[in-house]
Amino acid sequence: MDKGCIVAHLHIHFHTDEAEKMGVKDKQVLTVLVRGQKDVVFCDVIARVGDKMKLDFHLDTDEANAALVKNGDYGMILG
Repeated sequence: MDKGCIVAHLHIHFHTDEAEKMGVKDKQVLTVLVRGQKDVVFCDVIARVGDKMKLDFHLDTDEANAALVKNGDYGMILG
């Protein structure tokens, strides 16, 4: 490919221990509620589980800005 771009899927990194405690499996599709300036539900979020990962929700900058999500906001896995 000479030109193009990659759009990463929304995903959450989980350490293996965190995933086990939360009942999350690698590549599981999740729905996440983020409570910030306004409540936003993100669908089709992919779980990435591994021993070298730590809990971290990766959002596209444009999506985060549009949803008014900022560092330190909390999210809840709905399913």
